[in-house]
Amino acid sequence: MILGNFSCQKLFPKATLTSLTLLADLLALVTGIAFNTQNIYLILCSSGIAAFLLGIIAPRFSTQIINTFPVTQLGGIVTIVNSFLVIMPPLTSLLFPVLFSFDLAYLCLIIYGIFLVLLSLLEKIRLFS
Repeated sequence: MILGNFSCQKLFPKATLTSLTLLADLLALVTGIAFNTQNIYLILCSSGIAAFLLGIIAPRFSTQIINTFPVTQLGGIVTIVNSFLVIMPPLTSLLFPVLFSFDLAYLCLIIYGIFLVLLSLLEKIRLFS
């Protein structure tokens, strides 16, 4: 992710944020399938490439937020994002061990990936219509 953030201006300069997000979502789906098939190499490759893409996406997303919202609302937006960032690690450390104790955990990860891809496609359709 650090490498993606470092090279965000050099790699994919003309790619849209929506396209990069769709690609990262597809890689999340591939990661779920890789977990289901117990393919460690595919897990490492797909999650690594997804993290690299997220490093490219993060600065563009921040720029889009700064350019879209008025300055008076930026403090509240940053506070909400920081709150989610603080809440997520304890929540995921509690949630994932519980999920992985069931047989449906990998299927849930695949469903989550499909849901992300559908959301990205809907966003892409909304932008072009």
